[in-house]
Amino acid sequence: MRRSLICLLAALLLGASGCGTLFYSHRIGRRMSKTVDNTVFYSDCALCLLGVIPGVVAFILDYDNGTIYYTEAELIPDNFNEGSLTPDKMKKIDGGSMTEAEISRRLARATGRRIDLSQARIITAR
Repeated sequence: MRRSLICLLAALLLGASGCGTLFYSHRIGRRMSKTVDNTVFYSDCALCLLGVIPGVVAFILDYDNGTIYYTEAELIPDNFNEGSLTPDKMKKIDGGSMTEAEISRRLARATGRRIDLSQARIITAR
């Protein structure tokens, strides 16, 4: 009886803390992407197996804190800036009043690859 009560209390405490909230607290307050972290999602689902209440509480906390999602910084590859943005490889293009098609054409000519601006990811220096 006492052992069951301790297990139930541990499950409730784990559910109340939320898996993502507990293990990924650095994500709280950061800019979130729209990509769900499968580890947090499946951990919350596993808590549903222990009981509906701990699982639902974990989902609510992780969603509310945003810890169920990856941050945008976590989705950028580690080698993203290695050698790709050195000044000798950068090219200045005077945009002026160019259309999107003209910008794509000039970028394709400068890089040697077809550039689709609708799928481009633009990062600005601060």
